[in-house]
Amino acid sequence: MIRVLVVLFVLAISLSCDKKTDKVIVDSSSVVDYKIIESTYSDAEKAIEELDRKAVIDLYKNGIERNSKHKIEFFFISSSAENAKKLNKYLELMGYTAGYRQMHDKKDFAVIGYTKPVSINEEAVVGWAKEMSKIAEKNSSVFDGWQIAVK
Repeated sequence: MIRVLVVLFVLAISLSCDKKTDKVIVDSSSVVDYKIIESTYSDAEKAIEELDRKAVIDLYKNGIERNSKHKIEFFFISSSAENAKKLNKYLELMGYTAGYRQMHDKKDFAVIGYTKPVSINEEAVVGWAKEMSKIAEKNSSVFDGWQIAVK
């Protein structure tokens, strides 16, 4: 599946990953917000990798320590309830928490959830995101992005 060159990574982070529990962030000044509208790269996959690398570097700048472990919130889009259910089950078998619901447009379904704690560094996150894209393709879906809350 060809990924669109226009990438919308909106990481309006609303939850914080804590060692004990996930907590809601009240102060929006602690949110790293990524709004990448357009890429100048001719190769969409390389552009997305570069955006993921930059996002991780921005997380470091905003208080996430390199190689610290955090849950990553992820987002997928599926064109049918059947595909969303299949993807959701696959993610749960990986040990992730996930759920799906119909989107407001009443056409597509969003699959949203959290990973187990992941070591946060450029290589690990970029590799994880590539794997999520492959999983999306295998389940007739699109990997729409990820986010990590910062304090």
